[in-house]
Amino acid sequence: MKPARTAKTVAMSSGKPSKKNPYIRLSDATAPSFAIGAALADRLLGAAIDAADAYFRQYVAATGSVTDEYRAAIAKTLAFNRETAASPTFREDEFVATAVLVALLEPELVVLAGAKADAVAAAYATSKARVLAVAKDADTFARAIARDTFVEGDFGAHDFGTLPSGSLAHIADDKPTARRLLEAEAKGFDAAVVTNSPGITGIVRQGLSAVPTLPMIVHADRFVVGDTISWSNRRRRFDVTVTEAMLDEMQRARDVIDRVVPFPSLEDEIALPLEDKSPARPALVLFR
Repeated sequence: MKPARTAKTVAMSSGKPSKKNPYIRLSDATAPSFAIGAALADRLLGAAIDAADAYFRQYVAATGSVTDEYRAAIAKTLAFNRETAASPTFREDEFVATAVLVALLEPELVVLAGAKADAVAAAYATSKARVLAVAKDADTFARAIARDTFVEGDFGAHDFGTLPSGSLAHIADDKPTARRLLEAEAKGFDAAVVTNSPGITGIVRQGLSAVPTLPMIVHADRFVVGDTISWSNRRRRFDVTVTEAMLDEMQRARDVIDRVVPFPSLEDEIALPLEDKSPARPALVLFR
């Protein structure tokens, strides 16, 4: 098991004061690390929740609120994941923002395509909604949280029946984002949270990507048939050529979108572990 993702409260270093900054003391280290006092961490988390709350209220018709009970649930879930390093798919800022959004929207149904651990945890932490996680590949932590609501399958092929008003999809897998949005809208979802769907810079910094991604869909008019994108990591090379079918899917997905609301950046409020750096900010997509 990985070591804990953030350090607990630590004693002040006995190193020497920095000549350039008298507030910083210097000592030897052998690896990158991060530590923060527990009381400060609690205050920063509260600030992050407040920031996300204020941000989303500008763009959505909130029917709910982030109660003290929900705040405690958010803090408890974060503490558990930090202490156990439970999941590689748990991003703390995305968890906090998603939890706040779910609390504000109060959807009756939340369906998670890809079942990222942070999204699953957020849906359970601040929601009384019925939650369904649909994925063919999900980590142990996500499965454990979802329990009997986890379905081994594909979001697009799953029959959800008649959806209640305000149903929310969370799309986080590697399937083409354009296709997932078209599926979600056709099934009757009112909105979708889209993660793991970066722009060009983010695409070339990761391996398998959900091409065509959300930024590509929003700016579909910038692409033509025959355009190419290539990138590689240490093991594989990835090549994409825009085809007529791909461009058509991008344009149809763009046509069902009413608004795109990027998630707030909480890096100035919440103290994030060093590895919590996402290639793309999530976004709320509201359908027409």
